[in-house]
Amino acid sequence: MNKKFYALTCLMIASILTVHAQAPKAVTTMETFDAVSLPAGWTVVDTLSDTHTWEFVTVYPVAYTLDGTPFAIVNSDAAGSVPMSEQLISPTYDLSSNNQILIEFDMYFHYFLGGGSESANAEVWDGSAWVNLMSITSDMGGWGTPQHVTIDASAHKNANFKVRFYYQGANGDYWWAIDNVKIWDPQPNDVGIASLVTPSNGFGMSAEAISVSVKNYGTTAQTSIPVSYQVDGGAVVNETLNTSYTGFTTLAPGAEFTYTFTATYDFSAFQTYNIKTWTGLSTDTDHENDTLYTSISNAPELVQNTYDNMLNGTL
Repeated sequence: MNKKFYALTCLMIASILTVHAQAPKAVTTMETFDAVSLPAGWTVVDTLSDTHTWEFVTVYPVAYTLDGTPFAIVNSDAAGSVPMSEQLISPTYDLSSNNQILIEFDMYFHYFLGGGSESANAEVWDGSAWVNLMSITSDMGGWGTPQHVTIDASAHKNANFKVRFYYQGANGDYWWAIDNVKIWDPQPNDVGIASLVTPSNGFGMSAEAISVSVKNYGTTAQTSIPVSYQVDGGAVVNETLNTSYTGFTTLAPGAEFTYTFTATYDFSAFQTYNIKTWTGLSTDTDHENDTLYTSISNAPELVQNTYDNMLNGTL
């Protein structure tokens, strides 16, 4: 095989591979219902055992969704004149040692004045009984414009914590649709690498700048963040993102900032490089999102020329 086409083939099938060390442990669960079936560990309580209860769908009735993805819905409108008090219950989690417990989800509750006395209720198990933290009896959200709900359940943390979505009192009413259920414990100090910005797969690379997107996953603003990189297990480069870096003052909770290391790296060899980037905040309490592993490839310049000629038809 012609060497230039071999190199071109290798490059075309190569892609940037980015892997976090592990998923952030601060997130207890994030359920999107994208499998369009009852998630593992979740429970549906069908009060009358008549199948008119919580279900998992791609659209309703033909094209409507909350955000373009599958979701869970309990539908009194489709059931008709049938009494409904239906429960969707999360798995049980030991959150006894967690700090703050937040429940977030997207929803559309459509209320009907002429039916029963329907209500949408979000409840938590406090270890001995269900505690109601939200009860809605009027329209909230809509198709394509769901209402995002955030509930602080920290006061009810325990070793057998779980969440119940309880649709009560419906009879010939409308529906309650929910999606993207997140139960989590935001950490005060939690900074990590969100992505490798540069370099990317290239042709004829040389000494290149390494840039990363540093993200504040925590709830406290940060002003001095140690950042590091290592390529192919070689020398470690340690620098600090602080107010001496142009354009940086502070990293607010949830914010990202692109930091470019002063030290460049020579990527001139035609090969795949494994780049490890990470943060080293001393007060960080969730280290599982600190580190990012990314693979990029460098190919000869002649491959770029061949590829360009293929695109413009002059090969």
